[in-house]
Amino acid sequence: MEPGRENPFLQSFLPFQRRIQHHGILNSLGQTLLKLTAPGLPDFYQGTELWDLSLVDPDNRRPVDFGRRGVLLKELQTRLTGNNVQQLIAELLAAPEDGRLKLFLIHRALRARRAESELFQHGAYQKLTVIGSLKGHVVAFARALGQQRALVVVPRFSTGLVKNGEYPLGEAVWHETRVLPPPGSRLRWRDALTGRTVRGEEALWLREVLELFPVALLVNAPDQD
Repeated sequence: MEPGRENPFLQSFLPFQRRIQHHGILNSLGQTLLKLTAPGLPDFYQGTELWDLSLVDPDNRRPVDFGRRGVLLKELQTRLTGNNVQQLIAELLAAPEDGRLKLFLIHRALRARRAESELFQHGAYQKLTVIGSLKGHVVAFARALGQQRALVVVPRFSTGLVKNGEYPLGEAVWHETRVLPPPGSRLRWRDALTGRTVRGEEALWLREVLELFPVALLVNAPDQD
């Protein structure tokens, strides 16, 4: 093609690419949290703390800009020292292209793993029951050790949940869909990613669990009146 001429295929392809990109982001967040919380030790290949579009060797062996990743992590940690977690999450969701959204998830989930190290190293895996019209769009399981519980909720098949650029959040998406907590759980759950507390004795409603962030890592909190 001559320099300067428009590429008609590219112009027709870009809207499709943008749509797939957004659902790829949602899939990546879900896969990342599953890797961080399933039995075993999570492993991150070099550079995948942010979005990585490499294929296989030799593309995935290119030098990694760890300096940039260190700067982004310090910026996130500084922002998280205040009481503005929800504001930060809103900003990350509005501009996911720079990869900080994935880095935020990794940082918060690893922090929870460290705080509940015995649970994640030795806790049993428990499959959970999902009820509601969108139960086929949810992966949910628990890790259990003694009185400790952690619950993981991840959406799947996002193209059937939201339109391009939207996130599977809140009642407008999840309606009456809910997860039954594991036996022996306390009433209160703290989301290790957002810092919010949700309550659920007989069921955890996804419209509340996934109100602020597309995936959730709930840790059973002591009951307090």
